[in-house]
Amino acid sequence: MKTKKLSYRYDPEKERLAIMDGERNMGGFTGGYATRELMRLLGSSTGSDTDPVIEFTTMKTEAERKQKIQRLRAIWISQGIDQHREVILDNYGVKSTADLSHEQLDELITQYSAANNRPVSDEVRRLRSNVLTLLNKYGVYTTNDDWARVNQFLMNSRIAGKLLYLMTADELKKLTRKLHSMISKRDEKMDEEKRRMWMN
Repeated sequence: MKTKKLSYRYDPEKERLAIMDGERNMGGFTGGYATRELMRLLGSSTGSDTDPVIEFTTMKTEAERKQKIQRLRAIWISQGIDQHREVILDNYGVKSTADLSHEQLDELITQYSAANNRPVSDEVRRLRSNVLTLLNKYGVYTTNDDWARVNQFLMNSRIAGKLLYLMTADELKKLTRKLHSMISKRDEKMDEEKRRMWMN
């Protein structure tokens, strides 16, 4: 059975070394003991994958990190995609927002912040409009600005796995073809049911 690798979090301001199992604090050292243990860990480094992972942090940076996580989750909740966060996090090789680094959190906040939308080309704008028309025809976008329902539908990995405003022109074209196919199959099924009812 493979032993789970622990990591270490050192706070120089508090002179504290915590032993971490993911985000779970398993105990550690304080004061001079923490410094000595840190020096021992650094001295045992061989440059291999088995070396201990040591993160240098402070109470301030941890508080900032928690605020970023809360902000990101708030964005996802407002967009109706928080329940699909595993799909997003899978791209970063983690299972929880608590495992994201400061840089990854900043990247995701920037990416998913609706206020940060970059200017788009006329082609992308037209393709988005086409997608919304098809979503309306399919019964997903029935109310203007009902983005929670649209986002939830699009975040399904079998549909797009991505929000509309994050899709490229090629992704929007692919989605358009998929929606045309879904609508066509649904209409064929409805026509077949009508024929059966008429024959009975």
